[in-house]
Amino acid sequence: MIDVALLGIIRRWYIRDRISIREISRRLDISRNTVRRYIRSGAIEPSYPSRQSSSAQDEFAPRLSAWLSAEAVKSRKQRRTLKQMFLDLREREYEGAYDRVAASGGNGRWVKWRGSILQANQQAIMTLKQMEAFYWAATCANFAIAAQRINVSLSSLSKRINELEQSLDVVLFDRSGHRATLTGAGQGLMPQALALLDSVAAIRNSFTPTAGLRGRCHFGIGELSTLTRLAGFVA
Repeated sequence: MIDVALLGIIRRWYIRDRISIREISRRLDISRNTVRRYIRSGAIEPSYPSRQSSSAQDEFAPRLSAWLSAEAVKSRKQRRTLKQMFLDLREREYEGAYDRVAASGGNGRWVKWRGSILQANQQAIMTLKQMEAFYWAATCANFAIAAQRINVSLSSLSKRINELEQSLDVVLFDRSGHRATLTGAGQGLMPQALALLDSVAAIRNSFTPTAGLRGRCHFGIGELSTLTRLAGFVA
């Protein structure tokens, strides 16, 4: 006679967890032949239909889900507690128990919602760092050189470009070759990226301590330094 509970354990260990017959035999204190018999058995583990009965929360589930999504992006101090949401539902003639509301908004699910919402918001926002990474990758035609130019790791630069592509829902670079070649969308973005970076540079320069200094600068330099260092400095 096949023990269905034992059958499920043995098959899970052997098929999913890749545990040897010897180890299963040792853990369950049964013979190896018995383990083999369970593995080869044609018995099917029982399956149960999902619960179909209605719940008092079903009518209010969309509203509660919307509330949880809205609260997830707020700071801890601004966020409503599950108890407050439960009281708000009661004012709307919700007759279920608080435990049902707490189960729907438990910490695990709350964190999952908050993480997915924040991730979606971050992907939807273009940042200056992403645009800078795109500009230098396009200018240098090489991701590694561009990463050195803006003093970041290659993985960080690739991540910024990938996030920019996701936020715009386009592919900016053709990565099939050794060079970073712009696609049509990338060529269209390049003038706008240059204009944006120029505007940011102008804003920064207007607020630097030397922003008001203008005119010609004269300086003296020795002959030896002229031959060895001046060319590189001017370049």
